[in-house]
Amino acid sequence: MLLPKNNITAFIINNNKEPIPQALKSQLSWCREIKEGVLAAGTSVLNLNIKTRWVFFIYPWEEPSKELSLEIQNFINEADEKFLTGAQVTIQNQIWGKKIKFGRFGPTLQTRVGRRVGEWKEKNGQLFWDFPGRKKSLENPLLARPFINLADFLHKTNEQTTKQAQVLLKKGKKSNWLKISLKPLLTILKNFFGLSFLDGFIGLILSLLSGFEVFLVESKLWVENHKIKSSKKAV
Repeated sequence: MLLPKNNITAFIINNNKEPIPQALKSQLSWCREIKEGVLAAGTSVLNLNIKTRWVFFIYPWEEPSKELSLEIQNFINEADEKFLTGAQVTIQNQIWGKKIKFGRFGPTLQTRVGRRVGEWKEKNGQLFWDFPGRKKSLENPLLARPFINLADFLHKTNEQTTKQAQVLLKKGKKSNWLKISLKPLLTILKNFFGLSFLDGFIGLILSLLSGFEVFLVESKLWVENHKIKSSKKAV
């Protein structure tokens, strides 16, 4: 149980505006408040209207176990005396019924618990929470089910690659037939032989889908640049 001064808010990051599972809200019932919102690079935690001293960031497709929830509460109660400002959690992806242990979708350590400070930044297309101070790595993982099925993966990938192409376009980046042809192939090989093959057949599928994602980004970037070039010629 949390001490009054250590109350925490669970903030559900819902950039895709997905329905929030009732099961997730039940799993977060130990938090004083549950909020939902959109995050982007440059978002300050202080601007999220969080009233508690601590915050736990989580996505709609993630499932905090009872063990992890208890570990977070214990961490918060002892954080001050150990001069800790936050905690990192291992994100364990489970895709189509299998826990992924290697490669791009393998376990990653992310800062998800902390005081109401810092801001969200972006690196390689991924958001991360940045703030100063010592952080503890928690033992219990946070289970994530990012894709319900292949159709769900393709839908989310289509939206994400459109955003990535727009970011690259604003940075003045360009694509060509060589990038469209080679980068997806190199991504597949890098993922599969970067230990994804140890996940078996699903590791191969995820490597192929990763290459397809790169193909979409480069293709969409080329299309947007072609539109700009065509409009200039028309003038």
